[in-house]
Amino acid sequence: MIYNPSMKKLCLLLILSFFSAQGFSGECPDGSEPVKSVSADGSYYEYKCGKGFGDERIKNTTINERIKSITLGAMLLDRNLFDLLDVNLDRIKANNFNSITLVVDWYVENHRDPKILPRYPGQPFPTTDWFKPTLTHDEIEDIATRAKSRGLDVILKMHVDALDWPFGGKGRYAIKPSAVLWKHYIDFATDTARIAEKINAEMLFIGTETHNLTKTNPANWVPVIQAVQQIYSGPISYAASFNGKANFSASEWATPKSCGACAVKIWDQVDYIGFEPYAGLTLNKDPTLEEMKAGVRKIIDKVIIPLSEKHNKRIILPELNFYSFDGVNSNPISLDTSRYRVEQMPPDHEEQSMAYQAWLEVLNEADYQDKFVGVILWGGYLREESEKLKSWVHNDNGDLIWGKKAEVTICEAFKAWTDVEKQTLTTEEAQDIICGMVAISEEQTAAEIAAQEMMDEILEEMAAESGQ
Repeated sequence: MIYNPSMKKLCLLLILSFFSAQGFSGECPDGSEPVKSVSADGSYYEYKCGKGFGDERIKNTTINERIKSITLGAMLLDRNLFDLLDVNLDRIKANNFNSITLVVDWYVENHRDPKILPRYPGQPFPTTDWFKPTLTHDEIEDIATRAKSRGLDVILKMHVDALDWPFGGKGRYAIKPSAVLWKHYIDFATDTARIAEKINAEMLFIGTETHNLTKTNPANWVPVIQAVQQIYSGPISYAASFNGKANFSASEWATPKSCGACAVKIWDQVDYIGFEPYAGLTLNKDPTLEEMKAGVRKIIDKVIIPLSEKHNKRIILPELNFYSFDGVNSNPISLDTSRYRVEQMPPDHEEQSMAYQAWLEVLNEADYQDKFVGVILWGGYLREESEKLKSWVHNDNGDLIWGKKAEVTICEAFKAWTDVEKQTLTTEEAQDIICGMVAISEEQTAAEIAAQEMMDEILEEMAAESGQ
């Protein structure tokens, strides 16, 4: 049988046009169109079928893919900068994060005040650069919609803060438990659980660093957690800090004084242990990367893993944060655990970058991958694109990562995590992906581009043949 070459080309052209036009998107089981988003490593586009807000969900407390999240705005999600939400969400996605975390902050007047209440915009609020008025449900839903359209999950993290903390008050760590306070805490938890369920939040932290509340009778937390679980069907955790000095012995590290997470009595009631490693990695002002990694392994081996094994729970790091001053590896956020103070130290973006690299590469080592659910970086502040940051960011010694070497380091470290979503590029092609991009500008997958190029070649050949 003899085939007409032109007919063969037309058939091939039809097939290629199908792939190019459809983009491999297909159709969802419910008949809706899938949502196009950028893959976890930024190397290709994917199409996902997802449930809308309010859809029924079964109870699911299992995290399959390791969380690579960043706290959007930290505790300073400024409504005056909401016009930068989209460009920052694009930036987060391009840097291989797979979720964002939102702080839901309710307040007490001081550490002795038992009335935990939201402070929404328009209500009395102190002038401070420590925190902002409470996010409304509409604001959370709007941000979640934007994030999910980019393939980013959303985590909610409950904070109770004392409004006098920036002015010499004792802060959340010293909040006193009482019957009135627990009643208000249930109201706070119930309200947050409702919006967490509505947006299909990936995880809900039911508290953060309220040490006096978690080292007391764990029975006080039972009605709080029951109230949450009656509404929210996802996994829950609690975020507790660890403030160890780099030269502490293992036994000193594990004492409640320096290890807030070790004193928490509710780990058996939650799905994952939230451990914030605010601890120095070395005592050296200019350590090598390997020395920093050794410090990370010491924290994991001597403190985190024993805690995990004691309660038979996996770990999530709800906050990982390094400022960018000289000596930061020994003192991540200028705590009183070090002789180095941020306001007295010159910028050192290289050391900040190395500290993040040490943690993220060690977490990806074979011995530790299965023990950690994931990590949430802290300083996801809303900022303009890199080009506009250049005029001042080189002098910044704070915890901002955008526009600094740490941004590229974090992107590359997350790209190397081995349990990311399925890759469509070869290893060699993936190496060409540029980390630190503000946004993905390419609008086609590698496969779509190849299909388009083949279509163009065939059309040129057919045009040449018809002209002969």
